[in-house]
Amino acid sequence: MTGRQIHNLREMLKIDQFALAGVLGVHVSTVYRWESRTGKVKMDPLQAQIVDLLRERVAAKPQIAGALGQTIVRGLVTGGPLVALAALLVKLLDGKGPGDDA
Repeated sequence: MTGRQIHNLREMLKIDQFALAGVLGVHVSTVYRWESRTGKVKMDPLQAQIVDLLRERVAAKPQIAGALGQTIVRGLVTGGPLVALAALLVKLLDGKGPGDDA
């Protein structure tokens, strides 16, 4: 994944660099550095899987991008990075998340 692709994904999710950094467990300067790269970005395999999963879901259903971004932000505000990551993964893997109707 390139820096431009990370930036575009973050923009589609309507989240800032702080939110993306929080859910991926990196410092905001890391996200800034990734986004400023013109070539392929090197990231931890788990981070790469999360970003790839986000990218696949948003590509398949662009209309859910905003909801995924809101899930990240709500999780960060509610309980921090681990809560945000857990809520995001639940939403990505089975389509339901905190606050969704059963």
